[in-house]
Amino acid sequence: SVVQEATGSKVVTLRMPDTVRVFIGTMMMGMMLILGSVIVHFVIGAGLLGGDAAALEGLESASIRLEAFRRLGTVLYLFGIAFGLGTIIHVIRFQTIRIRQLPEPA
Repeated sequence: SVVQEATGSKVVTLRMPDTVRVFIGTMMMGMMLILGSVIVHFVIGAGLLGGDAAALEGLESASIRLEAFRRLGTVLYLFGIAFGLGTIIHVIRFQTIRIRQLPEPA
């Protein structure tokens, strides 16, 4: 805005893109899934170290399910990164267009 004011033109700012909200949401959901899966893995591992026979029986199916949640979390995290990059492109495009609209110095 300082450059826009210095040139005497109208100050125009970019409204926050919707991709920012999607970026933040998918990153949070992905991180929660990844961390939740890791915590549950530790809980199951602690049960096995404690000698719990019931935990040993369901270990394989629980590990498969937890791995699916971890992978889903990774997918959401990567989607969040993609939306973040899309937001950066959107902002840089706005700045480029706005700079071209500013008057040339005399």
